[in-house]
Formats: sequence, C-alpha cells, structure tokens
Amino acid sequence: MEKLLEKSYKAMFPFRLACPSFIYPADIVPNVEKLGAYLDEIEIIAFESKKESLPSRGAIARLLELKQEHGLEYNIHLPIDISISSTQESKRIESAGIHAEIIDLFAPLHPTTHTLHVPFDGAKDKAGNAEFDEEWKERALEGLYLVREQVAEPSAVSVETLDYPFEWIVEEVVDAGFSICLDMGHMVCFGFDFENFFIRHREAVTIIHLHGVNQGRGQNKDHVALSVMPQEFRSRIAKLLMNFNGSLSLEVFSFENLIESLVVLEKTFL
Repeated sequence: MEKLLEKSYKAMFPFRLACPSFIYPADIVPNVEKLGAYLDEIEIIAFESKKESLPSRGAIARLLELKQEHGLEYNIHLPIDISISSTQESKRIESAGIHAEIIDLFAPLHPTTHTLHVPFDGAKDKAGNAEFDEEWKERALEGLYLVREQVAEPSAVSVETLDYPFEWIVEEVVDAGFSICLDMGHMVCFGFDFENFFIRHREAVTIIHLHGVNQGRGQNKDHVALSVMPQEFRSRIAKLLMNFNGSLSLEVFSFENLIESLVVLEKTFL
C-alpha cells in the first residue's frame, strides 16, 4: 500500500503550501486524491504538450470535485517540451497557441496561476553560464507577447526564473502584465541573488518554487529534498517568506523527498 501523509498542513503557513501532482508514480487525479486532504494547493504538472498527455474533460471534472471536497486550490505548470523563445518563428507561434489552449483547458479549475518557461538557448561561456544574447531576448519577448495576445489575463501567467539572470527580461515581463514564478531552488543552484530579487519584485511574485539543491563534486542537482539545502540558505529563505501570502510549491517529485521537505519546512517556520 502506498504511503500517505500523516497529518494536514492546511493553513499552517503564511503562504498556500503546494506540491506537484507527481509525488506518486501515477496520473494527476490519483495524486490529487491522495494529497488533496493534506495541502492547500496542488501544482498540476502538464510538462508534455501532446493532447494525449493532458487531462481529459472528465479528469478536469474530477479535479473540480476534489477542489470542492478538500477546499483545495490548483496552480498549473505549463509544458516544457515546447518553447516560446524558439529560433524558429513558426515554433514560437505554435508554442504560444498551445499554451493558450492548455490555459483554457484548465479554466474550470480557476487556478491561482499558470507557470510558464521561457527557455534560454543563447550563448554560454566556457563554464556553461548564460551570456546575454540580444537575439534570444528578442525571441523571448516576441513569444511572451504572442502568449499575451491569446490569454484573457496575463497576470494569471507567471514566468519562471530559470538558468539565466532573470533581470534580463524582468522589466518587460512585468510591464506586459505577467506575474513571476520565483524558483528559489534555481536561484541557489545557479548562484543568483534570490534575496535581492524577491525584495525588488515581490509585488509581481505570485508563486515560489522551493526545493533542495545538492551542491557537490562540481555539479549542482536541484529538485531534491529541502534537507539537502545548506541551513544558511534555508534560514535566509524563511525570513523572506514570513510575510509571503502567495503559493509556495515544494517542487520535488517523490514521496520521500516531499516528507523530508515538509519536516524541514515545519521546523524552519514553527
């Protein structure tokens, strides 16, 4: 028998506590059925854009039932297998259209936000760090504007911080009416200043992704349990989150990593 969480974490923190819909190796609905009674929100993982990989209308109806049953909220992670910053214009147009269709698919759930990746495929230095690339930025902004044209509320789309300095596009993202998904795990992994970023842009941050980062042997590994993240980072992050009332998703992808992360989160905040 699969393990379940042993207690509820609903309304325990200043923020709405979420985790992905892939804690158990099963589809979205079975995950929500097992997790919905214990958390404030579920991050629905829609990483794959193919229609056969997305929930059916029947599954959406069941998710709505679970939302009502458990007093649950949802946020949606949009696909990562398509790119609105592609070097091919046709791919950018296609990607924006697919994102808009998926946002419409999940509309009955009234998600708190829809998290969007703007991948970086520009120049990198010898160490593999992103270097500013004007052509990439032009493509990225074009893709974002294409998405904005097709969604009713751009603020319901949160652009995620990834493996490049988000300051390169943050002003345009906010000016276009989008929100921000601040992935603090990515910030730590790639050595970015998450504290300064959060302080400067907190009004636009609607969701935070938090996960451990294993910095060892010259290679960072993220999306692991919070217990792996050095205490220094955990304490600094906790101070920032004391007054955050948006969504915080423990973005890990196994029951064991979720349990370890919940223990750390509870010890840090309570």
